[in-house]
Amino acid sequence: MFHEKLLDGDHWRILAKNGKPIHVWKPAGDIFSTILIVHGYYVDSDEAIRRYRLLEQLKASGVKALFIIPEAPKGNSQPVFFPDLDALLDEVQSNIGHSSPSPVLAAGHSGAYRTILKWLSSPRLIHVTLLDGLYAGIDAFAKWVNLPNHSLTTVAATATPTTNSIKLKQKAPKVDFIQVKSSHMGLVTDGKTIPEYLRKLNSLMGMGTGALILALVAGLAYFLLR
Repeated sequence: MFHEKLLDGDHWRILAKNGKPIHVWKPAGDIFSTILIVHGYYVDSDEAIRRYRLLEQLKASGVKALFIIPEAPKGNSQPVFFPDLDALLDEVQSNIGHSSPSPVLAAGHSGAYRTILKWLSSPRLIHVTLLDGLYAGIDAFAKWVNLPNHSLTTVAATATPTTNSIKLKQKAPKVDFIQVKSSHMGLVTDGKTIPEYLRKLNSLMGMGTGALILALVAGLAYFLLR
């Protein structure tokens, strides 16, 4: 395991039992939630952190959360490396000595949907944001979000087909479907979308779960559409 003081916080690079890396970044002070960030295809977790300046974006958000960035598939030929969310959280805790506080939320870009689909069985996960990532799994996502105290936002960039988002919305009306003026890669590289989304969470973490979900959906829509 590698640990460094970075960006006024702590950064760990854990080599998991399966041989794959897990990055964790914790800002200084108390933390009030756990947010998993899952990269898409054609990069690994190391590349996503470097090329997208991902840790800098997390720092810029100001959110007091434990951020976990696990290795995810780079393409269709690779398996999901961390299919069990609870086991992943336990492994992080055993390595860094910090628990993963609730609520637990996940945001994923593009092919990250494959990993997040596996996590829907975890009772700890209450919110999912798919950034141009609804390529499949419509029925599974609909079943999950229709459960009490769950919410899901699907974000489509300018040129992204919206057929699957519309189908999901029909099966699960409380899904928040947002179209934004951005490119597919711009959602993770523009340096604005991720921090603003997370910054909105920062003011909501003190709420109860139900209120958090409602405010999260409304707040995310506000900043993306303004």
